[in-house]
Amino acid sequence: MDIMKKINRDFIIKQSYERLFSYVINYPFVRNISFIAIDSEIDNNMSKLDMPKKIKNFFITSKSKNIKLKSMLIKKITKRIIKKVENTDIIVSIFINDNDNSNTIKEIINILIALFNAQRDNIKLINIKCDNDNYYNYIMDSIIALQFQTKREQYEYIYDITCDELDKHFEKENFCDFQNDRCIANRNKMSSKDIMGCCYSFTYNVLGDIKNKKICKFLKGKKCTTKCMACKLYTCKYLRSKGITFKAKDNVLLSSFFNKKQLRVLSCNYFISKEEIIEKLLEKNYMPYIIYYIMCKEYITVKQ
Repeated sequence: MDIMKKINRDFIIKQSYERLFSYVINYPFVRNISFIAIDSEIDNNMSKLDMPKKIKNFFITSKSKNIKLKSMLIKKITKRIIKKVENTDIIVSIFINDNDNSNTIKEIINILIALFNAQRDNIKLINIKCDNDNYYNYIMDSIIALQFQTKREQYEYIYDITCDELDKHFEKENFCDFQNDRCIANRNKMSSKDIMGCCYSFTYNVLGDIKNKKICKFLKGKKCTTKCMACKLYTCKYLRSKGITFKAKDNVLLSSFFNKKQLRVLSCNYFISKEEIIEKLLEKNYMPYIIYYIMCKEYITVKQ
């Protein structure tokens, strides 16, 4: 299934506030406009500009020092904000500034998630100004994911692009450094086996018992034939000693789209297929996280 055929990129532009306001004035919007500006330096970026009269609601997620703008400041998309923007055409303008970081990007993605969940059909335009390619790609991938109608499609998209990105990163940096079927940990005698790196599946329970240790069933022709997120994130003891680690909670997209329980599923379910993991992510589980954290150790598969 080519789910990418469903994606619309025509409503995403890259403009300054001046050109964006000019677009608002000249474009024949049928309804009033709600304008949501996500900009940590809006006082500098929007100085000396008057808002078009078509804009009925103007909201800013910023620590603005401009007295005129303070009444428009919001911290997140609340039910009150959603009520206000109903029956209007919504424009979202995102400015990424030099002092912004990955936490800022997560906040932006959370705002987009709240807007798309509540007012998907009313979002008419998204403006993105960003010189950081990684940050821009995070936001674009989030917008693409949010256009899918089902959680399954959203999860699969975020899951796939994250796995692909990790594969590219490992390949580029050559962390495992395989030579004649032996990784760098094998060669330095810092693994339990002599060949094939860490691709040995086993089961493990809360008591610490390990059993059924064998070459992973997905390793065929010396290549992995599935996308297991936990395996993609995993680094062995040798690599960890070199400071090479990857955690789901530190990944911008994973930590934005998945809750604590789901991040646990992504991090700890080794040696199973992508399809099995997606099913686990879609499960409705109302168990408190701390209990879930303890109980899940009894049935998940983990690596050491």
